[in-house]
Amino acid sequence: MFDPNDPTYKKVWAGGVTGGLWYNNDITDEQSPWKNVGDVWENLSVTSIAYDPTDPKIMYVGTGELFSNTRFSGDGIWKTKNGGQSWYQLPSTANFTFQFVRKVIVSRKGTLFASIQSLDYYGDRGILRSEDGGTTWEEVVEGYGCDMELTADGDIIAGVNHQFDGSQIYKSTYDDDGVMGSWENVTPYNLVNYNDRIEIATAPSNNDIYYVLTARDEQVSGARTSSGGEDWENIAIPKYENKPFIGNQGSYNLIALVHPDYDNMLYVGGLYVHRSTDSGDTWKLISVGVHADQHAMAFRPNDKEHYQMAFGNDGGVYFSFNSGVVFDYEFNYVPRNYKYNVTQFYAATLENSEGSNFFIAGSQDNGTQKFTEPGFGKTEEIYSGDGMHCFIDQDDPNIQITTQQYGYARVTVDKGESYSYLDGQPDLFLAPMAYDSKANRLYVGTSGNEIWVSDILADDMSYKKNMAPKVNNITVSPYQNNTVYIASSDAEAYVSIITNAHTNNPSITNITHNLTDEILGVNYVAIGASKNQLLALGRNSLKTIFETNDGGAKWIDKQGNLPKSMVVNWALYNPNDYRQVLLATEAGVWFTSDITINSPKWDCITPNFYTTMLRYREADGLVAIATYGRGLWTSTIFKTDNCRDVYEPNDNWQTNAKPIEEGELIKGTIYKFHDVDYFSFTIDGNPFSPKKDVTVHFENAYSAGWTCN
Repeated sequence: MFDPNDPTYKKVWAGGVTGGLWYNNDITDEQSPWKNVGDVWENLSVTSIAYDPTDPKIMYVGTGELFSNTRFSGDGIWKTKNGGQSWYQLPSTANFTFQFVRKVIVSRKGTLFASIQSLDYYGDRGILRSEDGGTTWEEVVEGYGCDMELTADGDIIAGVNHQFDGSQIYKSTYDDDGVMGSWENVTPYNLVNYNDRIEIATAPSNNDIYYVLTARDEQVSGARTSSGGEDWENIAIPKYENKPFIGNQGSYNLIALVHPDYDNMLYVGGLYVHRSTDSGDTWKLISVGVHADQHAMAFRPNDKEHYQMAFGNDGGVYFSFNSGVVFDYEFNYVPRNYKYNVTQFYAATLENSEGSNFFIAGSQDNGTQKFTEPGFGKTEEIYSGDGMHCFIDQDDPNIQITTQQYGYARVTVDKGESYSYLDGQPDLFLAPMAYDSKANRLYVGTSGNEIWVSDILADDMSYKKNMAPKVNNITVSPYQNNTVYIASSDAEAYVSIITNAHTNNPSITNITHNLTDEILGVNYVAIGASKNQLLALGRNSLKTIFETNDGGAKWIDKQGNLPKSMVVNWALYNPNDYRQVLLATEAGVWFTSDITINSPKWDCITPNFYTTMLRYREADGLVAIATYGRGLWTSTIFKTDNCRDVYEPNDNWQTNAKPIEEGELIKGTIYKFHDVDYFSFTIDGNPFSPKKDVTVHFENAYSAGWTCN
């Protein structure tokens, strides 16, 4: 959305579906950076933004995406009264009803409308209306909310789905302002009813002209009216490579927009952007060079010469200096993603070398990215499509595996100079995978309750196929050769051990036991100090963290203060202290310093972003954090430190002497031995001033030891 408070209309607001709210002060300048609103927004799934035409400093943001394979719950509607300087959540929307807000609009009279979706067709959903800026709401159109638009004169057009009646289009006039009972059903008689995605485009220059598209998967239908919804006629559907322009993703990528001054000029986005200059009878592809999967389009206001446009798609934000011009010629598009850090990573891996900046990470629709230096935006795409699981051999970094959607995998043994491709398609969009660096072996889960195994350095790399429980994730055992743990959703077999997993005759042992009483599946299994210490991450359940110290004979609830029902995707024990655990969750990375106590204390140690994976580097203890919407992060929380790194002599240490007690937490104060109650910290006889917190341990009456915290 171009900011109505900027008289130059250079400032643009944009939302990441799992990356929060951002703004760019000059979209025309390629060096103008994007800035995120703040940490509270890190995990908010932004779906819509609108301003109040009666007071443009009032803006609203809707959250929660349901039009995707992976649903991302929102957190209601957020509001600003000062043009975006500060935001707050509308208390009336902090509930399950506003979990998925498809669209927000504000009428010409300042009335707020929200189109609400749900996981079913029941409850308080559909089109909700608020006359008091979001303090209270009433349902004015029931159903499964989809798109809403305003006509040139301020009529409101809304699309909803009904469980039995399917896709319906409703209209309320400017005078009625959307009150209950004012909505007229103007559904086109010739519109194909897919009961899924609905998009509406109204002509800013003609109140009676608007267009409607409905879609599901590869099916799409369109209609137009020039009589305010009284009469309709079909429009042609543009093609891309002899298929409908939406590909097979009609539920995911579909957007439409009418030119601000020419009501016969219609833009539609699917895989790419097409334009019609005759009200939808014929079409032309105009977005050559733009990233695929279109989700948003906007004209820069008051630009009557070039009609500049901004586009939002899976590649971020693009800007065109001439896409709105009337005459057909070569349209130009430039990416505008400088510091727009909303990349969605499924997976990451690190080169096992101290201090190395070599990483590989697989991202949603942005391929597999290679990192070779720190900082934002300094990557190289080394594999196209949707980048999925990836692996760097921890013993030989020349050996690397990169994969695409549906499990297509390739292997390099010369750090990317050449590749060999594995035959076979595991058929899951994000196929579960694990790699054994010691054995140079890749394990892949499929939809057919199988686990495929490839010896990637063998002359014959082809997969061996073995039966297994339904695979959600795979973990290679560091303690037993040719052994993997399976996290599953199969009832009675949520956690299994497969030994001899590399052969055609593996042995499967179910160690679920009492876990079936608590959860409905397991997302991941982490391995601790031995084969007996395991952490299982519950799936679709109130409790999500369970640990066993006897190899699965008994699982113990370790939820502690971790929010119930939180999605936890990955877990990582600290190899230097197995009491410490990191969790990758839908709301950031959480940490406990002691998993062994009955009710562990968990703390969120990152911003509130959706996190998919954690990887540990043995060489120096660095942890890589793959986020789904905020790029790739690293942490030194597990980095090895024997306290000598904080050695600092101090000639004045005697003046700070004070008593200490067993177990006392010390915060960098110097202590000197004076009597049995006083102690000094020394290294090789030299006074030592810790920069980190340390815990005192008495050794005898005249000396004390410490451990780093």
